[in-house]
Amino acid sequence: MLKIENVSKYYEYGKNKKMILEDININFKDKGMVFILGMSGSGKSTLLNIIAGNLKNDEGRVLYEGKDIFQYNDSWLDSYRNQVVGYIYQDYNLIEYMNVYDNVRIGLSNNDKEYVDTLLKQLDIYDKRNITVDKLSGGEKQRVAIARSLVNDPRILLCDEPTGALDEDNGIMVMDILKKISKNRLVIVVSHDKNLANRYSDRIINIHDGKIDDKEGMDNDNSLEVIDKSKFIKKKISTRIIRKLAFLHVRENKGRTIMTVLALSLGIISMLLVLSLSSNFNKELNELENDIVGVFPVTINNYEYMEDNDWDKGYDDDKIYIKNNDKYKNEITDEYVSYIEGLGIDKTINYNYGDRLYFISDGKKFIDNSYIKMIPSREYIDNNYKVIAGSGIVNEWNEVLLKIDSNNMISSQLGEYLGIYDKSDGNGIGIDYDSIIGKKIRVVDNNNLYTKNGSYYYINSDIDKMYNDSYIEVEIVGIIQEDDDNIGGDYIYYDKELYDKIRNINRSSDIVISQVNSNNNVLGIEGDKNATLSYIGGGNTPVGIEIYVDSLYDKKELIEALDKFNKNHDKIIYEDMMASSIEIVRNFIGIISIVLIIFSVVAIVVSLIMIGIITSIRVLERKKEIGILRGIGISKRNIRGIFNYENGLISLMSSLIGILCLMGLVAPVNRIVYTTTKLENMLVVDYKIILVVVIINMIIVRLAGSIPSRRASKLDITKCIYNR
Repeated sequence: MLKIENVSKYYEYGKNKKMILEDININFKDKGMVFILGMSGSGKSTLLNIIAGNLKNDEGRVLYEGKDIFQYNDSWLDSYRNQVVGYIYQDYNLIEYMNVYDNVRIGLSNNDKEYVDTLLKQLDIYDKRNITVDKLSGGEKQRVAIARSLVNDPRILLCDEPTGALDEDNGIMVMDILKKISKNRLVIVVSHDKNLANRYSDRIINIHDGKIDDKEGMDNDNSLEVIDKSKFIKKKISTRIIRKLAFLHVRENKGRTIMTVLALSLGIISMLLVLSLSSNFNKELNELENDIVGVFPVTINNYEYMEDNDWDKGYDDDKIYIKNNDKYKNEITDEYVSYIEGLGIDKTINYNYGDRLYFISDGKKFIDNSYIKMIPSREYIDNNYKVIAGSGIVNEWNEVLLKIDSNNMISSQLGEYLGIYDKSDGNGIGIDYDSIIGKKIRVVDNNNLYTKNGSYYYINSDIDKMYNDSYIEVEIVGIIQEDDDNIGGDYIYYDKELYDKIRNINRSSDIVISQVNSNNNVLGIEGDKNATLSYIGGGNTPVGIEIYVDSLYDKKELIEALDKFNKNHDKIIYEDMMASSIEIVRNFIGIISIVLIIFSVVAIVVSLIMIGIITSIRVLERKKEIGILRGIGISKRNIRGIFNYENGLISLMSSLIGILCLMGLVAPVNRIVYTTTKLENMLVVDYKIILVVVIINMIIVRLAGSIPSRRASKLDITKCIYNR
């Protein structure tokens, strides 16, 4: 069954070579007790570890059932250590923080709990099964070690000075147990006690300076049982046992676990705060974008502009230069209008053709044009205003809205125009919404606005007649207020459909037809014919354009498109009233993003380093435990699994603490943020973010611990066990 064939083992120290075992040849029977006797340093323990598969020989072969055990892969060797051989050490090599039952069961490759109980009863330690082994006597510990070595019913039992740490009585008791075991399996004992060997051995092999007598090694008994190889089936250690081992170690080292969890939870709290605040800042910034960008348009007008002085050219400080006072005349063309309309940007365009609408209240008063504004779109009202009374949405062309300021006020002048205020009433008079909702206003077209006298047209002086003859009437259907008071002031908002309707009527009015057919100015004033046509509502090309967009991204795309047009055509100057504000917002977003990214990166790096260091420390402290586990057949993968499970437990506990701390920080953080920025509820618990952080934390911990845990799985078994 087992044969040692020409085995040698040596260690190299630079150019020197120290021979530990030299050309060892031994045949073993399938049962019986074999003693290998030798002085300390003779190589007997090295030979035992080679037989166990813990240490690879440099020359020769270790044959089990005719096959060299070191020709197989790590998985096969793990199963060999776990099922073929059992190992008993001089100093027990038990895991001190585990109880008797768990120490025995740790290497069990099946779930036969009854067999474990039977072993404990046979070795008279069943009543101590729930006691941690650090509370046992030496003899009891050795019996636990024997039970562990027998738990998988191995064919070979290897004993390294099994009585060396015991008193005489306990030593005899252990040897009696081993002798009984040797009746149905091979028991190999290494010792320096000749009396013990003479009393218990079936065969004695002496080893001196790494050599044995050839006659002692050879056993020509051919009655060895041939073991069916099919009986040796590779089995895996239960992951439940691995998880329990990890849990027990975490529990055993409470102090370090708590410190690690608290340290890691700081990183998690930082990440939760960063992501939660970032998320809510982004929401706030999105609202700010809509409030600012959606309210103020990019405007293009047929104005005259002063030419730039090109300060970037680099003028000398000791000289005087003459300013460039040249003016540039903007001119919107049909080509420019077509270009803007063809842009693939989500936008709303309002055109100003140089004319205006004339509103007369039921008090027979013209409403000053400064109080009248056309809304960009009906969605514009929905996105930027709240309804105070009535309807907040203009559904028809003949419906208008009254915008009041953030203090629910309108100017006294607009109040007079609408007939809801008289100066004699004084200030501070409250006006019911109902007295405003439903109020009618008439819109005057050209034929009612202008009257002809000779060759020229004049504004009709009879306002009563204008009011009575005007058939287009609009109604105030709602009172609205800005979500954020960006524009300020108070206005009457009308719909673009009303503007288009009046324009269509005015284009066929008497004054427009007269101006089209005349080379003179029909208003009797000096001025360009086309400019006059635009003023009275007969123009075809706009003199002003307002372009509204809903986001900074669309604003950037629009500006780039307008600049692109100017590169290939005569320059048309545009004005972006919110350019500076947009730049501030963009810089603010950038700064916040950079700060949050730095916090996140720092938290991640700190967590990685900390877990890596702590896992490395755990590996160094548990080298002997790792060697013991590997020696009883725990695979490299299982060793990695132990550390990964431990790190996983630490990760979960730190995540839980981080979540609880975040919940506790919500109120104070929101108070601080509000005090400094006047922004409300910037920190809100978002369970999606929590889930993401927990997953990220587990991944980070797994990655950080992977290198030390992989290194732990590759440690040399004998160096770990003997602390070399």
